Amino acid sequence: MRLESTFITRGVFLLGLAVAMLTAGCAEDGTTVEESTSAVIGSDGGSLQGPGVDLEVPTGALPAATEIGIEALDRLAPENHTALSPVFRFSPAGTVFETPVTVRFALDSVPADGDVVIYWTTEGGDTFMPLPTTVEGNVAIAQVSHFSMGFAGHGPAGCVADSDCTANEVCMAGLCTRTSVCGAGQTDCAGACVDLATDSANCGACGAACMPGLSCAQGVCTAAPACATDADCAPAEVCVAGVCTGTATCGVREIECAGACVDPLIDVSNCGACGAVCPAGQACSAGVCTASSACSTDADCAANELCVSGVCQTGCAAGETMCAGACVDLANDASNCGTCGAVCAPGQFCSGGVCGTAGNCSSDADCAAGQMCIAGRCG
Repeated sequence: MRLESTFITRGVFLLGLAVAMLTAGCAEDGTTVEESTSAVIGSDGGSLQGPGVDLEVPTGALPAATEIGIEALDRLAPENHTALSPVFRFSPAGTVFETPVTVRFALDSVPADGDVVIYWTTEGGDTFMPLPTTVEGNVAIAQVSHFSMGFAGHGPAGCVADSDCTANEVCMAGLCTRTSVCGAGQTDCAGACVDLATDSANCGACGAACMPGLSCAQGVCTAAPACATDADCAPAEVCVAGVCTGTATCGVREIECAGACVDPLIDVSNCGACGAVCPAGQACSAGVCTASSACSTDADCAANELCVSGVCQTGCAAGETMCAGACVDLANDASNCGTCGAVCAPGQFCSGGVCGTAGNCSSDADCAAGQMCIAGRCG
């Protein structure tokens, strides 16, 4: 006898039409398929009826149009279980729904005690576990969160303790019941709460695993090195969402090269620009590689030069002088007024390289370009 199947879909293809197929044959694993039906159901949801089974997919359960299949298998129920319906296989196997879908099985008979349970295999496994089930007439009804295999029947309790259940499930009245409530920023993927922004096995979406050698950053698989703390990263980088990220804030005249702050005016490895390396024996002076006199200390070099790696290198911009390793303007630096180390007395200002009590400005207009008048002093 040929069993007819119908289905209803909403929001899939033009006018919500799809095609259901009823077939019989042999599955890839050798299991005999007695009856099968399929249909395309999209994010708007829909329903699919087959031989003794009904599936209802709510809106939002699927992210996109998916071909849903139901197969009635020539397979016995597990040992110590009595089947009251065929064993059905639902595909695509392993599909996890954003919201639970409802499955209904037509019962061959209803026990006098009304003890009917829908059993469903665990995600990625073959163990049948009982689901919270209601019975209306000769129909058993339950909700499922993933696709695998199921049947209606009765048998021993599915669990005794929480340890008999999968992650994020507890044993309630002999049934494993999901109670997972993930925290902020986490998503329930296959019964585990994960952060889609950083989980390499669920990067951006449940089941989206990164290739070996890649890590997950902001929901995208990347080749950036993984890190746990800032200490795992290069200088001037910080660890953000498991990935080293360059966030260097460089000082005056410095630029960021390969994650480090350097002074292109004097850095022989980045002379004038990142990666511009001076030849051996040359120094970087004012951003240009040049030969320079040998030195042991800064005292061996001219004004505005430092002794770096045995060579004198220009380190200060025009109008500045190197004093104790720092570039200063001798014209207005109260700690180096007119010459290095000449400190003005408390309450005095340095103006024109001379310490005095009178201010040298009344407004910014009295100061040189790039300076401001603060407390009567250009700076």
